Formats: sequence, structure tokens, C-alpha cells
Amino acid sequence: MYEPKLGRFTTRDPLPPQGFPVIGGLNPYVYAYNNPVNHIDPSGMQPPSTATDAANLCREWHAKEMKQLGWLDKLPACPCNLECADSGSWTAPENANQTYHPGAEKCIRSKPILGTAAGQQCCYISGHLITVGPGAGTPDRYAPNGFLTTANHFASDVVSFENCKAAGLLSLYFEARPPNNSTGCEPVAT
Repeated sequence: MYEPKLGRFTTRDPLPPQGFPVIGGLNPYVYAYNNPVNHIDPSGMQPPSTATDAANLCREWHAKEMKQLGWLDKLPACPCNLECADSGSWTAPENANQTYHPGAEKCIRSKPILGTAAGQQCCYISGHLITVGPGAGTPDRYAPNGFLTTANHFASDVVSFENCKAAGLLSLYFEARPPNNSTGCEPVAT
């Protein structure tokens, strides 16, 4: 199980990678064929065997997502300043997860939007919206608001991010999940 507030899994990998027997042990690198530098396992089910596989998964995801961007239009605009976030529309600010938003201090998410599972995420530094760069918030195809949407968020948003990151293709991720600045906030980067 993935716990988004902690930014990590709280249970062990349910399936061993192909070719590995199901045995107990303390080897923390079995998930990556004992080579975490060259193998990743963003889904927790089986790692792509090479960075090339991660690149292919990222590119396939990107191509599919770029054909389906209409859902972004249903999301609310990020407030330019954290203090302007209406508590009726946005979650309380939380410390930014530095794995996914390096340099950001706080992030908020839009509350569930009727008719969609998507949600807007906005990240801030010194109370100002980060509009570009790796610390910026990104829209979520599935906002992690409940058990099912959190699982879908991991599969659709987090795994895709991890594959693109492992392949050095985060620009593709941000093209399909662009940080929101539809209110024309002053540009702030991390």
C-alpha cells in the first residue's frame, strides 16, 4: 500500500520480480534485481528491466495523455498566494514532499470536483505559487482523496512521474501534467 502523505510504501512488494523465488530475507534491493542504480520498480510490481524500458513506458504514457487533456479544463486555478486559498475549495497546506516538489515549502490540493476524479495541486515557496520548475505542483488525473482514487493516483500520476524521471524525460511528464498558472501569477521557479 502506498501512503501519499508519507511519500512511500507502507507494505512490502506483493510480487517478487520475475525469476526471483519468494523467500524471506533482508535484501532491500531484490525489487531491482539487486541493482537499484540501473533498475526501478515504480509500480511495486515489477521493475522495467532497463532505463530504456522506463523511457518507453514514459513515452507511451505521454502519447496517450496528450490525446486526453480536456480534463485539465475542469480544474480550478491555483491561487497566486497561499493565503488566498479558500478553505472551502482547497485542502489545508501541507509540507511539500521534496521527492516530487523539490524546493517547495507547502502544497495544497483542490477538494473533490463533482463529475471528475481529477484534482489540482499547487505548491508554494514563501507563500507564492511556484509556476515552473521541479517544485511546482501538477494536476492529478486522480486526486488522492480516498482509497480508490489514491490507488489510481499512484498508478496514473506517480508511476508515470517515476518512469519519466528514471528515463531523464521529466519534460514529457510536465507537458502532460503542466503546473497551473491560469490566473497569471508572477513567475516563480525552484
